Amino acid sequence: MKNFEILEGLTEIARDRGLNKEYVVDILKESILTGAKRKFGRVDNLDVKISIDTGDIEVYQLKKVVRKVVDPVIEITKEQAKQYDEKARIGSEIQVPLDLKRDFGRNAIFVMKQVIAQKVREAEKERSHKEFKAKIGEIITGNIQKITPQKVILNLNKADGIILKPDQIPGEFYRQGQPLRALVMDVIKSKRGIEVMLSRTSPKFLERLFQFEVPEIFEGTVVIKNIARDPGRRSKIAVQTLDDKIDPIGSCIGVRGSRIQAIMNELNREKIDVIQWSSDRKIFITRSLQPAKVSNVILDEKENKAIVVVPDSQIALAIGKDGQNLRLAIQLTGMDIELISESDFKKTPEKLRKSQILVIDMPGISPTLQKKLLESRIDSAQDILTQGVEKLTAIPGVGKKTAEKIYNIALELVNDKK
Repeated sequence: MKNFEILEGLTEIARDRGLNKEYVVDILKESILTGAKRKFGRVDNLDVKISIDTGDIEVYQLKKVVRKVVDPVIEITKEQAKQYDEKARIGSEIQVPLDLKRDFGRNAIFVMKQVIAQKVREAEKERSHKEFKAKIGEIITGNIQKITPQKVILNLNKADGIILKPDQIPGEFYRQGQPLRALVMDVIKSKRGIEVMLSRTSPKFLERLFQFEVPEIFEGTVVIKNIARDPGRRSKIAVQTLDDKIDPIGSCIGVRGSRIQAIMNELNREKIDVIQWSSDRKIFITRSLQPAKVSNVILDEKENKAIVVVPDSQIALAIGKDGQNLRLAIQLTGMDIELISESDFKKTPEKLRKSQILVIDMPGISPTLQKKLLESRIDSAQDILTQGVEKLTAIPGVGKKTAEKIYNIALELVNDKK
């Protein structure tokens, strides 16, 4: 039986909704079987064949040839069977072709239409779910559709984008119809459809913006090592270059600050400190507290702590407004940082000695050697053990024997302290 109207309609659905043709054919088969069950009460003797290329829809009922029909759904007389198969005989089975409009009736056709519509919606929903799921961690753009006190809803065409209050940048103003970018955090199936959970406060959002604006980051020659963020107010981003010819900070800032300004504009003028990452934790901690100046950093690697000595005039700057600068430095470095002014450091050195054996207090090390160690940012016996003999020999004027001597003195002092 030819039915181009149905097939053309299904082909159009497949094309418009981006669905697989074969899947749409399966939907039609299922709808026919559902309609048949509504009409005949059973479908175990039904066979459906559909060709989306030729437009053929063939529906057959398998019936047994009998002398007297008791159940017309599964039985047929020999005389009736001869209309479909001249070789039909009592006890044999034949396939009886059915016509959708004639044999199914209006109610069954209505059920078929409902099944097709429902299955197409489910397939489209599943496809959208997979499509947005693949975008988790990426930036997506949508137009603001609705604004409520709890959330902002974006129109993403095939789904709603949801930005809850904690994921909105504080102080940001929104208006309906405004295009907005956000990071895809999660994708949820709900009764209303697909909901894409978005964020503009995630550190990952800032990272993606730098990838868009800074070609060196996108290409991988400049790497983002870590990000600390106070959304809408201030962020610190640590970057490293894999090519010594490239300035990582200059790359991020751009000519006359063009790149960094574009990112700040996207983030409601959020201030951004770009810091060059270092594998030397002392140097990295020092840089993370910028713009404050640091006099000394005393590390406790075992406890993952650092005591940072700053000039008295810099203590407020190092802490920052509401503790913001110190808090971001702690997030960026992953270290527990304790700030202390130079004057307090001089008054209460005993406090520091509880956790550190300072180089200036180590016996057997000359003032000249102490100076070399301090200039290399090695302030304690614990620092010496962390560096090891090999790294100590990299200090100008320190040979292997001297390095071994320093290391052994430090080891003995630390063991005695335990």
